[in-house]
Amino acid sequence: MRNHGISLICTGLVRVKKPFMTRQGGPITSRLRILTSQDFTPDLPIFAWLIAHPEGDILVDSGMSGGLLRAGYLDSLGRFDAWLSRRLCTFALKPGEQIGKQLPLIRPSGTRGLRVVMTHLHIDHVDGLSELAGCEILVNEAEWAHPSGAPKALLAPFKPKRFAFDRNGDAIFGQSYPITRAGDVIAVPTPGHTPHHCSIILRRGGVSYIFAGDAVYNQGQLLAGELAGAHMDARRAADSIERLRAFTRNNPAVLLPSHDPDAARRLAENEIVPR
Repeated sequence: MRNHGISLICTGLVRVKKPFMTRQGGPITSRLRILTSQDFTPDLPIFAWLIAHPEGDILVDSGMSGGLLRAGYLDSLGRFDAWLSRRLCTFALKPGEQIGKQLPLIRPSGTRGLRVVMTHLHIDHVDGLSELAGCEILVNEAEWAHPSGAPKALLAPFKPKRFAFDRNGDAIFGQSYPITRAGDVIAVPTPGHTPHHCSIILRRGGVSYIFAGDAVYNQGQLLAGELAGAHMDARRAADSIERLRAFTRNNPAVLLPSHDPDAARRLAENEIVPR
């Protein structure tokens, strides 16, 4: 699907433990609820987002690779990461859904001249990097230096361009980093899901498109100020949600989280977040 110069790429599906979605209790209670629950959500999409841009196209996150089609793939990421992934979620990927197969169908030049910007470094956001050889990878330096829940074996071969936020940046988020020279694509800090999670904002045609990663799992959480159980730091996550909400009150915006089943429709209809 392509609308407003944005292509939505669904790289498989994931089910997570239901307590992932809604926080109850403190950090220990929340983690125990996730680990001990036997109930999973319905299938959720794993989205990556391709932004067509005159300065060079930009991919927000990389989704999943075809590794999941191979038996024992998760084990290759390390014993602990494999155990944790199996304990917390289940993935489903069909042949042809991996980022490396879909990207050339959308962008005939494939990875040539493509930049990949990461919101954070969890497996369902970074796994596809292995199929994007030659791309410049951008990640905020704090997320790279202190990754939380990231598959270290998968990330080890990569040498991304690390950027720092400008403290004189966006008025609402306090800091920002310009991805483009034109300043129409910026990264802003939205910590909480991971300690250094960020979101990407595209300004186009009077509308801001917010690629929110996992700052919220769906638009309903933003509107309700609801915290997810999987957020590492509830206080910072709540602050990030409030800043995102403030941004949508002050700017016509389309919210595009990475796992929101309704994001495709909102993008197609250019549906603005209610104020």
